[in-house]
Amino acid sequence: MLILASCNQAPSSSEFEETPPNLNNEANETQAVTRTTTIQTPTPAWKMVPTTLYRTGENKYLCVHTLDAPDGMVAQMLSSTSDQLSFRHDAVGEPVIDHYILGKTWNWDGNPEVTFIDSLDEIKDALADAQCVPFTTP
Repeated sequence: MLILASCNQAPSSSEFEETPPNLNNEANETQAVTRTTTIQTPTPAWKMVPTTLYRTGENKYLCVHTLDAPDGMVAQMLSSTSDQLSFRHDAVGEPVIDHYILGKTWNWDGNPEVTFIDSLDEIKDALADAQCVPFTTP
């Protein structure tokens, strides 16, 4: 369960415009969003975890995932790993998420929808004005 709180004071009655109960107020619409990211891995023992989610624009997000290498010897077999995150999107329109993954050690790409990076320094410009977004994982 995700609980959001606001730190703003309530407007005075002269500034407050009441929205009738069964009408959508698109400017304040909040929607729950759940996304799953999947990549190919050289063994089924690799684990991927979302670590941070940033809002970089009205409908634009950037998610950083980390890959954890398997401990010890494991069978080499082309496999996949995935992770899932849920968050509240409070803008009109469909959210777009750019996925960046830290920790890849093999020399091939398995998903064109993600970008593999060696360090957060590679995306520091994109994060300069970004806001952290709370999220949950299953």
